[in-house]
Amino acid sequence: MKVGGCYTWGTQGAAEYLVDPPSLQRLDDDIKKAPGGWQEGVPLQILLKVNIRENQVVSAKYVTHHWLTPDRK
Repeated sequence: MKVGGCYTWGTQGAAEYLVDPPSLQRLDDDIKKAPGGWQEGVPLQILLKVNIRENQVVSAKYVTHHWLTPDRK
């Protein structure tokens, strides 16, 4: 797994999102609702929106995702 952001605070917010059980449950629900649902064994890229205020993570929210096909790795 790789986690990255444009700035340190965005990366921190994404990492916190990925270890928060309620956030992961919402992420799982969102991906399952999308066309194609889960694709076992296929790499996945997820875009989150992380809101920062005064150098603190305020919130992180799922925006979209896409499955990486062999030609897009």
